Amino acid sequence: MMRKGMALATGCALVAAACSGGSPSSTLGRDLVTTTSSMAATTTATAEPSSAVNAAAPTASSTTPPAESTTISSTTTTTQLPPPFVLSRDGLEPVAYLGGTAETVISAVIRILGAPDEDSDWVEGLHAGCPPPETRMVRWAGLFLYFSTGRTHYWDEGNPHFFSYSVSAHSGEGGLVLVTSEGVGPGSTVNELRRAYPTVEFFETHAEDTGWGVPNDGRELFFEYPWFGGGATGSGASDTVNWLTAGYPCGE
Repeated sequence: MMRKGMALATGCALVAAACSGGSPSSTLGRDLVTTTSSMAATTTATAEPSSAVNAAAPTASSTTPPAESTTISSTTTTTQLPPPFVLSRDGLEPVAYLGGTAETVISAVIRILGAPDEDSDWVEGLHAGCPPPETRMVRWAGLFLYFSTGRTHYWDEGNPHFFSYSVSAHSGEGGLVLVTSEGVGPGSTVNELRRAYPTVEFFETHAEDTGWGVPNDGRELFFEYPWFGGGATGSGASDTVNWLTAGYPCGE
């Protein structure tokens, strides 16, 4: 009976102490509450970074745009260079004129076209009809330049000079394209030739070509120098020019 009374008294004392403001038991109660709250806050704070990490690491399919195929097209532009000089009755303008000294003309053309493909040097009887005594031919592709030490329309004998040139379709190879100031050259149609030179005349030759020539200042075709003409496949509108020549042609 006495033990029961002591236990009851002790329980009442603990209850009373809990209800009072300053006992050690009251402090312990607050610490438990605080610790529990801190643990709860810590647990919450620990869970938030985990959620943030998950949000910052989305799957690749949700953020990476699909790869786009890109096609790059390239365009090649071919530019044709203008002719290095113009064919005319007077020579290769403005580089070399008929009547010019041989070495001066050859050097001028070499500066533009480079070394010639062929050089006959000075020889006698190079071609039938070429002015004696010596003639020289220098060739670049289909461009032939003729020089003489004899008497021509331009000089008396003993003066090596440029007296004639001819241009054939071969000149189109290697990028060498030569035409007159009116745009006529090997490959031009007879229709284009007639439009450029309305006074052009056609005549038969001993070769397969049909000859053509342009009179100079209204004079008769075959009694004038310098000559300007050439050969064609025929005299029809669709025929084509095979070659041109000017100056004092061999064979005259």
